[in-house]
Amino acid sequence: MGRKHIPLVANEEFAPEVREAVANSRYALPRERGQLGLPLNFDAEDGYPANRERLLQMFREHANNAVVLVGDTHSSWAFDLHDDDGDAIAVEFGTPSVSSPGFESFMPLPEQQLVNAFMRASPDMRYMRGLGRGWMELDITREKVSNTYYYVSTVMEQAYAVEAIAPMDSFAGEHVTRQA
Repeated sequence: MGRKHIPLVANEEFAPEVREAVANSRYALPRERGQLGLPLNFDAEDGYPANRERLLQMFREHANNAVVLVGDTHSSWAFDLHDDDGDAIAVEFGTPSVSSPGFESFMPLPEQQLVNAFMRASPDMRYMRGLGRGWMELDITREKVSNTYYYVSTVMEQAYAVEAIAPMDSFAGEHVTRQA
């Protein structure tokens, strides 16, 4: 549901060995759409703005502490969800994929450069990790929802390490995320 806009990355930001293939083929059309302010994925909630706004209106009317959980984005996301008037209505946590490729096949950039580009393009985004594989775990109480992302060091070998990031919390009635 979070408004994920296409980051505008200059051709020169891609490594020389992939620049032509990425910048002028698989990234060319999304970049054109991004220049028009269109969303990253037309088949996600932000690709259906009227439906998204109606759902946020239902949250406003019937759910004081809505938390949206999403998957199948192949990346980790956290958003503060605002309506068209800019009011904070809910939060969203998106889980990473367990094994599917992420943005490295679409926008092969170093992790931090990719994250910075998305954060600049998507002002409601509070967290992103575009390349990590893993899962998220929620601790839900009346006072807050706490989300911890876990990432594995590899999905190509049986031996792996697990990294946990500091939890992201959303306190009842606030409709914002905070990293603990």
